[in-house]
Amino acid sequence: MTSTQPDYDTIAWRWDAREYLREPVSAAILDRLPSLGDGALLLDIGCGTGEPGFT
Repeated sequence: MTSTQPDYDTIAWRWDAREYLREPVSAAILDRLPSLGDGALLLDIGCGTGEPGFT
């Protein structure tokens, strides 16, 4: 049985290459989130390449 799914490592760079398109939306979301206290941890699940979690 062969997979018809694309290889993630082969195509992932395409998402980060278009970060400039997502940045205004990400910034608007972050502006509306409450502040996390000192020492708080945040888990970002299902974030694709991981860039949203770094932001």
